[in-house]
Amino acid sequence: MTDKKISEIISSHSILIGLTPIIPIPFADDLAKAYFQQRMVRKLAESYEQTLSIQDLKTLTNEEAQGCFPGCLTSVLFYPIKKLFRKIFFFLEWKRAIDTVSHFYHKGYLIEYSLEQGLLTPKGEYSAGQIRKAIEATCQEIGTNPIEKAVRTTFDHSKKAVKDIADTLWKNISQITGKPNDEELQKVAQTVESAEVRTGVTTELEQALVTIPPSYFQHLTERFLFHLKNQKD
Repeated sequence: MTDKKISEIISSHSILIGLTPIIPIPFADDLAKAYFQQRMVRKLAESYEQTLSIQDLKTLTNEEAQGCFPGCLTSVLFYPIKKLFRKIFFFLEWKRAIDTVSHFYHKGYLIEYSLEQGLLTPKGEYSAGQIRKAIEATCQEIGTNPIEKAVRTTFDHSKKAVKDIADTLWKNISQITGKPNDEELQKVAQTVESAEVRTGVTTELEQALVTIPPSYFQHLTERFLFHLKNQKD
């Protein structure tokens, strides 16, 4: 698989993940977010002819636990309002979406780097948990600029296209009855990816990312390796 195709996997899935907060169904946004994360990592692993265990997938993609309350309660209480005023909530979530896309592009980039360099077990010497901790430490240290700037430029320049993708995600998730399963989420992902291709948002983000100096990514990987090799037991 080419470097361009691998980068597109990271970009398209980061956009998918970034738009999950606009999903109107309580708890479905978190389920979709987790699924899209695992799908991204699984596709990256496949590009290097590796198969990750379910446990490693979950370990690499799990976010730091924040607890259900008050978050879950707030999600349920605001669901009717969010559904009624979805256009307003879409623009309120704009900044959050940009931040989320930026964060998960970094995360996807460093996971792909780990796979390319053979760092992850069983090929390498580092566990999924160690890789995840090093990624978290790196992102906390460096932040998400200038990738955040590239994402913001793309979203601001393509507001209608991003909204079309968000509406496609919203519509397809809303049609699912009950708790979404992997098969249903897979169909949603394929439909939304088609919308990404049709609107050209992923391509535009890729073009914006190309303008980032290679030195930024070199520094990113250097700090990642530092944190990976200097973890406390």
